[in-house]
Amino acid sequence: MTSCTGQTIHSNKKSAHLSDPTNPPPSGISVSPSSSITNISEYIKIGREAVRTMEYKKALDVFNKAVDYDPNNAGALVGRAETFWLLENFNQALEDAEKAVKINPDMADAYLIRGNIRFSLREYNKALQDYDRVLSLDGKNNAALLGRAKSLGILGKTRESMEIIEKLKKTVEDQQPVIIAEADIRQRNHDYKGAAKLYKEAFKKNPEDLYYSVQIGSCMGFDNKNSQAIQILEQARNKWNQRNKTNIKKSSVPGINSQKLYLQLNRCLITAYSDEGMYSKAITEAERFFRENGEDDNILHTYAYSLYRSDNRTESAKYMKEWLKMGPKTESMEKYVIIGEAYYITNQNEKAEQYLKKAEQMDPENPYVYMNLGVLYSQMKLYQKAKTNLEKALSMKISKTDADYIKKHIKLL
Repeated sequence: MTSCTGQTIHSNKKSAHLSDPTNPPPSGISVSPSSSITNISEYIKIGREAVRTMEYKKALDVFNKAVDYDPNNAGALVGRAETFWLLENFNQALEDAEKAVKINPDMADAYLIRGNIRFSLREYNKALQDYDRVLSLDGKNNAALLGRAKSLGILGKTRESMEIIEKLKKTVEDQQPVIIAEADIRQRNHDYKGAAKLYKEAFKKNPEDLYYSVQIGSCMGFDNKNSQAIQILEQARNKWNQRNKTNIKKSSVPGINSQKLYLQLNRCLITAYSDEGMYSKAITEAERFFRENGEDDNILHTYAYSLYRSDNRTESAKYMKEWLKMGPKTESMEKYVIIGEAYYITNQNEKAEQYLKKAEQMDPENPYVYMNLGVLYSQMKLYQKAKTNLEKALSMKISKTDADYIKKHIKLL
């Protein structure tokens, strides 16, 4: 089992194929505010319009001028914080948001952007506090309600989260962010069919938006429909390559820049190849990605795992050790499983058992937990434990590739 979630890319080249998210290529519009502007509200107005049209480089230029003009203007700081956030420069975004809160402790927008930044930093409890503060100042703030729903969903409070989503469905004119949030909550709670259905509905309305294709492929992969996932994701990649030649936008979803979408597309496709048992293809695609873009932590794990399943144990252990040095970034059931895989592949059996048992506590119905425990116990020569766990995995819904893998292990016991 591998995972196509995650965010970190580690460039090992002086000039990466993709642009730095904090320094994106020019939008094609190089309009800057006139030096004759004497009213800071004009700067903020121009900056907000640039954010609305996703011209983030221009927006940053405008808000920098606004903050230079008046370093203590909370509105200018909030605008720049939002721009930094959209460019995924979270530390600088948080610094500006913190300043804005201190300058104007009753400004709802300052708490809203700080909540969004904290959410992106995976500080979900802190984000929830900020969204609650916004709602105490503005009880009808739909953006804060949506942020609250997403935070609650990640924190496992699904019922409360979905109650807010249902409320927003009735009151919000633009349903796109609500659909995306609901689909993400369902996917995090392993309702992959429900999430895919929502993404498919959105795709029908936005058939040229590659974000939805990638999300549908991701859901299919998590639902063990790897051949369907591969078909959808390969089509998305072909469209991506065609659009690169014409500079047509890949997605219109706010906050989804090309780099982020490109990474997820590759992660999910390489993962689907591996989970379908197409290990040679997964290895080839991962190596191509590394050459062009540097080492991404999720793809590196999939690469090492594919080497392991191809019986190239020495190389697999080498790259798994490299992946472990990077440090897994997300505390989730899926991450515990793949951390467990990494440890038994590198012959750290006690650590492997520790993480796989954590995964079992979080999701006792996941077959990949028991498949990996079975392989681990077989490696530890605890054959009865190995057989019990492998048979349990086989009794659950699991891909044909992994079912055959389990049967092979049982025969060897």
